[in-house]
Amino acid sequence: MQGNCLDITRRGMAVLIRERIPLGTHVHLREKELQLIGMAVVRNQLEQRGWYRTGLEFCGALLTPQEVLNRLQNVGVENGQQAD
Repeated sequence: MQGNCLDITRRGMAVLIRERIPLGTHVHLREKELQLIGMAVVRNQLEQRGWYRTGLEFCGALLTPQEVLNRLQNVGVENGQQAD
């Protein structure tokens, strides 16, 4: 689902979305303009006139697609696999 970022810090972000997400749910994040990818967990949610102000806590760093690929290649090398 798409949402609007209201606030962002090093540890998490607040977003405005149309759907309720249960607390504790892990979500995948993808920001198109800055091309960042990451994971977060829903920590709080407040309904405001049909929208949900949702607090997300990051599960590690937000990465660029290239950083994700680099990490995947390094995992393959560490596990004795050949990197392409």
